[in-house]
Amino acid sequence: EAEVMAWWDKAIEAHNQQVVKYMVQPWMPINDKTTVDDMKLYCDYFNGVGYKTAAASIAFGYHNHDFEFKFKFDGKYAYDYLLDNVSPNHVFFQMDVYWVMMGGLDPVQYLKDRPSQFKTIHIKDEKEIGASGLMDFKPIFEQMKANNVKDWYVEVEQYTNNDPVASVQESFDFLNNADYVY
Repeated sequence: EAEVMAWWDKAIEAHNQQVVKYMVQPWMPINDKTTVDDMKLYCDYFNGVGYKTAAASIAFGYHNHDFEFKFKFDGKYAYDYLLDNVSPNHVFFQMDVYWVMMGGLDPVQYLKDRPSQFKTIHIKDEKEIGASGLMDFKPIFEQMKANNVKDWYVEVEQYTNNDPVASVQESFDFLNNADYVY
């Protein structure tokens, strides 16, 4: 553990030199063999990192995928277990709205239920933003605005016709033309 935390000290120092606001953990290795005790260790670990980053004026967060909605611990999805068991003053959540929806849950409801825990949002769709018809971005943006979420990021990771520039432009145009985007 000391070695891992020493790595975080170096990472925090490097990020402070770049004057970043956030450091985000993008993954957590859980599966059908993960136990409640393992989840408690993850929560303690995230809290420990969050204390370190806070001391350096950097917020520490966790970014979800859909697997956090496949496994339950103490009757709660892994995502909810984390939300309930980390220090809300030291660990925030960067919600990826697409992965919440793909996990079978409602990103808007999470934003309503836990407004203070989501500081940043990943706006994402299957491919280009708005193209799949799977995502209803209007209520997401409306709730983000109600929650005073200031930092949101667009992620396009699959491209129609294997053309990332065209896909990003299509996503930009969709969001730029949506009257609810702020």
